[in-house]
Amino acid sequence: MSAMITKSQASQLTELLGLPEVDVDDMTVVDGVGLFFVIRSTRRDAECPHCGKRSGHLHTNHRYNIEDLPWNAQLVVLRVNRRQFWCQSCGQAFSEELGFVKKNRSYTQRLAHQIVSQVLGSSIHSVAARTGMSDEQIETMLEDAGEDYSGS
Repeated sequence: MSAMITKSQASQLTELLGLPEVDVDDMTVVDGVGLFFVIRSTRRDAECPHCGKRSGHLHTNHRYNIEDLPWNAQLVVLRVNRRQFWCQSCGQAFSEELGFVKKNRSYTQRLAHQIVSQVLGSSIHSVAARTGMSDEQIETMLEDAGEDYSGS
């Protein structure tokens, strides 16, 4: 396990991670498990999906883990604070959208694209066995990729 990282290290890790509109706050290496990044959105507000207005009124915080592309064959987990905002225009609460992960998914879009490309040259079951994911997770990634391709 590592101690808190410096601001300079956080800046370098943010650049290496290369995800839009997020900063790395901390990273922990768990031997035999993988790399865990604590990340946060750099945006101050979010667009309400109900009325389209922007809101910066924070309602609650929801923390969860998202799997990302492995680094040097090590699992990479992003610990995300997905904020929920309160729209002052229409009175609805909503969760911010993160550009690198689809709604209700526990993995990044770039990981999904990598897995889908592996399946194209193999089978769902063999890719699941190789990556430690379930057949169902990979089937969902394929469905999402089909939706992305068809433009829906």
